[in-house]
Amino acid sequence: MDKMSKLIALVIFSCFGISYGAEYDIKTITTIMDAYEKQIDSIKLKYSYETFAIGKEGNREFVKGSFAQKKSEGYVLLDEIEQIGKTWDNDKEASGIARSYNGEVTRYLEHEKNDHGYHMADLDKNHNPKLYKTRENPYYRVWHVNYKTKFTDLLNDPNGMAKIQGEELVNGLKTIKINFKAAEGFLDCHLWLLPEKNYLPIKFKSYRTTDGSKQSEMHWSDFKEFAGGIWYPMNIKMYLRDIDAPVTFKIEEMDISPLTKEDFEFKFPAFTHVTDHIIGTSYLTTMTMETSGIEQAPLESSLSNKEKEEILDKYIEDSNIEDSNTDNTEDFNITKTDGKSGSKPNIEEKTTKVPYWTIMLAFVFVVGGIIFVFTKRKKA
Repeated sequence: MDKMSKLIALVIFSCFGISYGAEYDIKTITTIMDAYEKQIDSIKLKYSYETFAIGKEGNREFVKGSFAQKKSEGYVLLDEIEQIGKTWDNDKEASGIARSYNGEVTRYLEHEKNDHGYHMADLDKNHNPKLYKTRENPYYRVWHVNYKTKFTDLLNDPNGMAKIQGEELVNGLKTIKINFKAAEGFLDCHLWLLPEKNYLPIKFKSYRTTDGSKQSEMHWSDFKEFAGGIWYPMNIKMYLRDIDAPVTFKIEEMDISPLTKEDFEFKFPAFTHVTDHIIGTSYLTTMTMETSGIEQAPLESSLSNKEKEEILDKYIEDSNIEDSNTDNTEDFNITKTDGKSGSKPNIEEKTTKVPYWTIMLAFVFVVGGIIFVFTKRKKA
């Protein structure tokens, strides 16, 4: 943990204390919230996500994920697999994406196999932080209302006109209730914070100011204490508008012990087509009888020229598809009601690099085609 953050928190509590009789101002509360959040430099989560039943078939969206982050170094890892159905099926082929950044290399893996029976993977030096912020990850639902907006930013916004309304009991716990406006005054929000648990939220409600209808509601529960007096909720439920069934986030495992660079590296499974943009090559991973590790086999030795061309064309095509389903204007409606998760994110926000040997291969095909056509015409 960051020693400076601990010192800040200690000074704050020495000056203000934790007393329900004390009059707190918004700035003091948000400073304490931020100080506690900054203490967690390393975090590792295993979690699950489940929507309410959607449509006539009553299917749900399920996600199982792993998230790790070391903020001081910029390391991050996110691995999510997803399903649509009545219940989670352990026998169903995984669909989803793993990605990580260890300060030097970005790893990207598609769990679902393509038409050739291979996983697709990518190695790159570029880093895109947007790949690690998802609606399903509970990390973005604790000190944040969603994966984009922090509670402290909303409370400190002068346009939000945040006011402390007093103390209330919520599930037997003493809380401080705060009212504020959000979404340019379109939403009237109420937030209940726990002074004895790092000022974490326990309840949040938002209403439309135009007609008073409910926009969203969130509940945090199953609080667990970690080293350094850090509290964290293991269960989060989110209700949207007039829907009675919640979207559920559960933290199955959590650790805030210091992480290393190696924690943000993962191996690609067997039969993964890897495009390595760092050294400009492409290969297929294989698994031998002697070892359970991954060995790299040149792509040329395992595929015909036609298969290589098809795979490369498909990969380049997939790499340039934009994530058109992501709605970046969302703030408080934070799940999709069609039961589909966001489309596969693009690992690069730059032009896709094509290995040199691929260009040469294409050149040979073109020249060969020209010679073939010219020869036929000459014979005719």
